[in-house]
Amino acid sequence: MRRLYILLAFCALYTSVSADPTGTYYSSIDGLKGDALKTRLKAVVNNHSYIDYGQLDDKYPDIYTITDRGTEYVYDIFSKNYYTYANGGFNKEHVVPKSWWGGHTTLDCYHDIISVVPANAEANSKKNNFPPGTVKSAYYDNGRLRVGTPTNGLGTEFQSVFEPADEFKGDFARIYMYVATCYDDAPWAEDGTSSEFRTETWPTMSEWLYKLLLKWHNDDPVSDTERTMNDRVQRVQGNRNPFVDYPTLADYIWGDWRGMTFSLDDQNLYVHSNIDYPGTLTGTSTVRNICLSQTTFACHSVLVGSTVTKTFTVRLTDMNREVTIAPTTGTVSPSTIAAGTAEAMITWTYTPTTTGNFDDRVTLTAGSASAAVRIYGTVYDPNEEQDDGTEWELVTSANDLEVGDEYLLVCRSTGSVASTLTGGYLPRVTTSKLEASTTRFTGTPDGAQVLTLGMKGNYFTFAREDGKLLGSNSNSSPSLSFGNSSASQTWTISINNSTKDVTIANTTDNCGTMYYNSNAQRFKTYTSTGQMLPQLFHKVGEAVSYSLTWMVGDETYYTSTAFFGQPLVQPTVSPSAEGYTFMGWTTAENISSDGTGITFLGTDETVRGDATYHAVFALQHTSEEGTAQTLLDDDFSSITSGDNTSSTGSNAAWSGDSTFPTVNSAYKAGGVVRIGKSGGAGSITSVPLDAVAGTEVEVTFDVKGWSSVEGKIVVTVGSESQTVTYEAVMSSSEFENKSVTFTLADDNPSLTLASTAKRVFIDNVRVSTVVNTIYYSDYTLYPSATLPLVGDVNEDGEVNVSDVTALVVHILGNAEYDVTLCDLNEDGEVNVSDVTALVALILNNE
Repeated sequence: MRRLYILLAFCALYTSVSADPTGTYYSSIDGLKGDALKTRLKAVVNNHSYIDYGQLDDKYPDIYTITDRGTEYVYDIFSKNYYTYANGGFNKEHVVPKSWWGGHTTLDCYHDIISVVPANAEANSKKNNFPPGTVKSAYYDNGRLRVGTPTNGLGTEFQSVFEPADEFKGDFARIYMYVATCYDDAPWAEDGTSSEFRTETWPTMSEWLYKLLLKWHNDDPVSDTERTMNDRVQRVQGNRNPFVDYPTLADYIWGDWRGMTFSLDDQNLYVHSNIDYPGTLTGTSTVRNICLSQTTFACHSVLVGSTVTKTFTVRLTDMNREVTIAPTTGTVSPSTIAAGTAEAMITWTYTPTTTGNFDDRVTLTAGSASAAVRIYGTVYDPNEEQDDGTEWELVTSANDLEVGDEYLLVCRSTGSVASTLTGGYLPRVTTSKLEASTTRFTGTPDGAQVLTLGMKGNYFTFAREDGKLLGSNSNSSPSLSFGNSSASQTWTISINNSTKDVTIANTTDNCGTMYYNSNAQRFKTYTSTGQMLPQLFHKVGEAVSYSLTWMVGDETYYTSTAFFGQPLVQPTVSPSAEGYTFMGWTTAENISSDGTGITFLGTDETVRGDATYHAVFALQHTSEEGTAQTLLDDDFSSITSGDNTSSTGSNAAWSGDSTFPTVNSAYKAGGVVRIGKSGGAGSITSVPLDAVAGTEVEVTFDVKGWSSVEGKIVVTVGSESQTVTYEAVMSSSEFENKSVTFTLADDNPSLTLASTAKRVFIDNVRVSTVVNTIYYSDYTLYPSATLPLVGDVNEDGEVNVSDVTALVVHILGNAEYDVTLCDLNEDGEVNVSDVTALVALILNNE
């Protein structure tokens, strides 16, 4: 029975032979929950034999066969056509498209007979690699499968989705769930063309997708035909689809019971929902204006004194006891359900008399088991709505956009204002102050997210109260975030002069445009149109600017003003102090002399208010002790085949070695490696180097090109790259030796050598440390005269013969002075050579 309500089901788990033919097949999942349950379930169903893809056709008659009036036909969930295996007319179809994992034919999911099923050839072609969805306008409909544009709010990021007939939606859902469990480690996100599956333990599927599949799964229960096919699969392939045997597993893994312990034996009172998606709420006034989130009803902006009603259906299976229903705030009818009842409709009613929030729990109890439905909302009285005196005015043109001003993102026609970020979107709060024609109102709505407009280059930014910038990620279904450096945080803004709608578009491709989704009741970026464009209201009054002061010691070095949320621009010219190196800026008024605990300003800081920044200096030392350390050395002597002097040499692929385990278009070339091919460039990447950031390293290698077409190779160490040119070509008997030096920006980086065009020969790759090592000491905020002078061993503010005496006393061990001040020649030791250096310094100063 199809309902557009949340469903509560009392479900007796199958423990008969049809559900667990071996009696122990699922025993290892008993008592597990959460990720452990899904992980163990994967181990159960993944342990099976594999049938070659080409042999699936021979196995299909043993599984996907139905009999009608004595004739055996192909069991096809894609069409109503009747055809026999002998006559053909069907394809092998990957229910979860193989393009989603990159089409790799070596993966087990490529030839799993549970998910690769016989399908009508035409329907298979029309389904293509589209995701499941709710079709709004179909351009293909064979009575069992529809393909077309999606309903708003459900897969709207896609141009096309497919939707099975109602009686087969559960079949498709359970196959998707099986694949997401059995093959959660397939390269979904990395290799595939879809982002709706992820290479991860949970949830593996995008949130909108698993919620849709839960709805299909619960709307279309397991049929006897599915159970029969599942038994046949076990005989042929040696495993089963657990979501056919134990439908409630879907709720334990993706639904309302996630986090609860699964039991094979218990008869459980449990709650699951046929989650109503935006666009599917039709025909029932009591649910038309609500948003459902599994077992939750949210009542937005309930007027004090009005009556709010919510209706849901309780479906009971094999329930031999009475169920009681009790709310905490409102009233319900009926309050009991008699034993043996198959289905009952429950009506919850509430008439609030005071303003504020309410949060009701409607608890259903059967013996010791219980479950609850949450119904919550906000009650308001327009005559009592509070305000903070802030005036907000509609932005009507680009001239109203002022950097430093504060803004609200709204949808006037629905009375919605963007609130604080959650789950990758900005949910709405409602206010009676907003109507479709509102151009000005007083008072900031409770919970509203105030955004400060800024600029970064030629584009706009939006900052929240902590200065973090609003960004959107690149995806078929983008999500919002604050302060996420991997998200694009710059926007263009245009305003429709007629409607005053604002188009806030991210500057990075596939990061989307801001819309208001009236069904899901949220502000979010979308890559497709179809949602509602929002409006902007700006705070009336002058934008507040903040003072920034940059201090060098006790003196003011630089001052500037900026608006909240703007990028923090540091002085373009760094301060200097004789004998010391400028290290950066900090907000701390005191720092440790060894440099520990200092937090320097980053390059992506934003203005958050008035601030003072202090310059940090330190003594720089260079040590020449020790010898160069070899970090990597590979002469490719293990490559014995191929040739690097003739175009007739071997083109056998090289899969790498222990030094360079990651390769792309690499080939064996007679004691050397060839990277690249006639059709494009190639590369080799090493294991991580055993060196820390700040170490200076030298990379040397021998190189020559296939022909004069080449001439460049890119050397990358960690995040730093340099391009090296060369002239030698294959006909040359000699390679060119090349050398390039890096100061490591990261700990333990890898080395990558990459051709820029086609084919390049590489040999004798070595990475060594450079013997000179720079280190710092005596970190301080005080520059110039207040810093210890170089040579001022006794730190009396002067450099003279008394410092020579102090140094000699230190060397003799009769007194102790700062070693960094005593080591005048910076060789890492304090001895008579430093006395000589100090005397020379004094004589030069004089």
